[in-house]
Amino acid sequence: MNKKIKNFLNCFLIVVVTLSMVNPVFAQGMPFTDVPEGAWFYDYVKYVNDHGLMTGLNPTTFGPTENLARAQFATILYRQSGSPQVTYTDKFPDVPQNEWYTNAVLWASNAGIVTGYTDTGKFGPADPIIENKLQS
Repeated sequence: MNKKIKNFLNCFLIVVVTLSMVNPVFAQGMPFTDVPEGAWFYDYVKYVNDHGLMTGLNPTTFGPTENLARAQFATILYRQSGSPQVTYTDKFPDVPQNEWYTNAVLWASNAGIVTGYTDTGKFGPADPIIENKLQS
């Protein structure tokens, strides 16, 4: 992985871990009821939402206390890269065609950013991101 992506991932993981310690309250100016205006991370959440990098778990919940899943991680990087065109292949048996994360996972795999599990050949889209796996 190149240095820019590693730096982004390290910073992103720090934000995610820190967000997991925040109590949910209503946010004004954004649709997320769990992102309080005035919180140190408010501007970061607003930025990633405004730029389409992260859209939240649903229209009113961002999920700052949730773990980041492998499919979410791939989707963030895919969107940051401009959502390039991807041709579907059945590379991972647990990444079916036409899911919200399909193109992102295939793109990230083809770019060498993510891999599947060597013992099963699966990707594990709902599995949480584990920091030591990011740095290898």
